[in-house]
Amino acid sequence: MDRHILAVALVVLNSPLFVRPAFGQSIACGQATSLVTCSDHAAMSWGFNAYGQLGNGTTNTTNVPGPISALTDVVGVSGGSGHGLAVKGDGTVWAWGQNGYGELGNGGGPNSNVPVQVSGLIDAVVVGGGEGFSIALKSNGTVCGWGLDLAGQLGDGTGTNSATPVVASGLTNVVTIRAGRRHVMALKNDGTVWTWGSGSSGQLGIGTNANSLVPVQVPSLTGITAIAAGGLQSYALKSDGTVWSWGNNGLGQLGNGSTVNSSIPVQVSALTNVVLIAAGWDHALALKNDGTLWAWGSNSFGQLGNGSLAPSSVPVAVSAPAGITALAGGGMAHSLALLDDGTLLAWGKNGEGELGNGNFVDSHVPVEVIGACAIATGMARIGEATSVDVFPNPSAGVFNVQGLATGTRQLEIRNMMGQEVLHKTLTGVRSEIDLSSQPAGIYFLTIHTTDKVITRRVVKE
Repeated sequence: MDRHILAVALVVLNSPLFVRPAFGQSIACGQATSLVTCSDHAAMSWGFNAYGQLGNGTTNTTNVPGPISALTDVVGVSGGSGHGLAVKGDGTVWAWGQNGYGELGNGGGPNSNVPVQVSGLIDAVVVGGGEGFSIALKSNGTVCGWGLDLAGQLGDGTGTNSATPVVASGLTNVVTIRAGRRHVMALKNDGTVWTWGSGSSGQLGIGTNANSLVPVQVPSLTGITAIAAGGLQSYALKSDGTVWSWGNNGLGQLGNGSTVNSSIPVQVSALTNVVLIAAGWDHALALKNDGTLWAWGSNSFGQLGNGSLAPSSVPVAVSAPAGITALAGGGMAHSLALLDDGTLLAWGKNGEGELGNGNFVDSHVPVEVIGACAIATGMARIGEATSVDVFPNPSAGVFNVQGLATGTRQLEIRNMMGQEVLHKTLTGVRSEIDLSSQPAGIYFLTIHTTDKVITRRVVKE
């Protein structure tokens, strides 16, 4: 069976409204848990399960992936400190696990080891989980939250817990969201970043350590294309490929060569040409357009993936193969990466089986997750893919696609942020694709025929 790429389509910037992505967040980490979305739109989970946060109908911890009970049509997943979340293709949100603060959003009640529907939410596109709270981005560009509100992380200005969704005040045109431990980040379609909740270590980026009960803009931060929230720190990727960070820095989480907290954005040292970022509670990850993966911050369990246990206040190279298409950082101390051949890798803390490799031994380098679902799009349906070649690859901009069957086909190419950069009708067995006008980086070429979907990863130098 051929394995192909799952392109992680996140947001389309400079668009007046959010457009539902073709694919949701394919991999996610909770606190000592891991989650993955499958190609058949089911989902799987593994790791710690004392509160039912694996959603599999038990409270048994497991070190290999297993299905989340009765969950179908899943387009995105997220993990909180003791609960899990999924958004379905119909816009409904489902939650499972701990419910002490109403983080399941079903009006309150006991924990649940199977998914329950979040009340009154029917148009969600992205979800996020923090410590005792949950958030969702709606298709109209607004954000709502439920659960714990001690630091204002629900964003509605009250500081009062809610067991059902409430709307974050005055926030529109949002294209993606991320939840930290007790703070929230939102990226708007104009490239600005907004934060709310706990500011105890400067993680709101507003120049103080004050909390905020409502969203506030991070000053002087523009041109942002992606965001990531750590436990007590925040990260932003700019359109020029640089990464910026703020908040807690006791273990070098900001990546700027120091261990001093910062309540305003600082640049991560010597890191350019970045196309993807992710964060755990005390470490961060960045993928460059040359396919190399970098990490910094805490490394007490090997979550930096460089074969050591030494923390680093500057980015260090992860011992990972080329071909990474998605990243996630764990709430405790582990990391996940999805490769373009469908392989899922994990590294770091494994005391609760969160690496999914069949044991409970920490790993300082990436190891393969055992028995994860068929992640790649349309994996079971693709029979023609091995006959299609894209060359030269890498290329300075012009690629040739050869080996196509006769007939008319539609081609689309997306960048690492899910933005469509080219759409073209193909005819004949060979076609030329010109990406000369696009910046260097990784792109996903998808060809649609009447009964197949063929996907290729290409690199523009």
